[in-house]
Amino acid sequence: GRRATERMVAANLRLASLPDDDPALVELRREVERETGIPGSLTDTLVGALQGADHLGSLLKVDAAVDAALSAHEATLGRLEPEQGRLDAAAAFSTEHGLGDLILGIDHMATRILAGEREDAILEFLTMSPYYFWGAYNIADQNSSTNVNRNPNVSDDKTSPAKVFTANNTPSFVNSFEKLPMPTEDFVRNYGRRMHHIAQEVRDGDHASGIKNIDFVVDTLRQSGTPFLANVVGECTDKPNLKQIFSKHSPFSILITEYVERCFGYEGFFTKDNVAALTQAAGQDEHYQHGNVFD
Repeated sequence: GRRATERMVAANLRLASLPDDDPALVELRREVERETGIPGSLTDTLVGALQGADHLGSLLKVDAAVDAALSAHEATLGRLEPEQGRLDAAAAFSTEHGLGDLILGIDHMATRILAGEREDAILEFLTMSPYYFWGAYNIADQNSSTNVNRNPNVSDDKTSPAKVFTANNTPSFVNSFEKLPMPTEDFVRNYGRRMHHIAQEVRDGDHASGIKNIDFVVDTLRQSGTPFLANVVGECTDKPNLKQIFSKHSPFSILITEYVERCFGYEGFFTKDNVAALTQAAGQDEHYQHGNVFD
């Protein structure tokens, strides 16, 4: 009687026999998302619940599966809405203050690692990607080296951001005798091997206010409450060069945001003086004073 009818639902719809890439299912996902905003993954879950009608034994169990899927989706929306609100507010701020056309995208991403792991990390990354080792900046007075890897298949790093690995030149266990600065190794020992900063490229040129675009971006963000480690480093006078700055690290992710303007079509990647200044500024901010054993 009724149970037999219920068991016929999936068979009548022939859902159980349809592969995931069936044109009907693909069209269903697309239309449901277009009309209702329900993502394809949730549609798949609902279809899966209906597919189970022939073995769940009762539409009541199907109803329970559908309710569980909808509840999980609503919970996800509840978690996403506050975050989406923050993203929308950031986008509105960018538009209101004229930053949207000036901040172009991610220029590079930098990870800090221990001195003894530098070569292994670089080689592992190169075997996992189409990148090549572009070169390194040895900052002797900061006991640090910055190693740049780039994608040879792109002409603009923003389409495939450069990957930078920074490490001490002298390991900390040796440096206990050498007494050299070691901001990179300190960072890793305190916070772990992790990404240190993400750099955003600023459009090359002068702002209508009469200053370089990066200075306008930084001044605007600073006035809105974004803290920075120091002043903008580098010069952009009448020849190709770089201007760069680090924000303070995020209290949520420990990540720093860098802003960089490649002035007058500067074709290099970094300048040694800028790298030294940024490394020193970050090291001073990130230094963690450990207690002594017999304190």
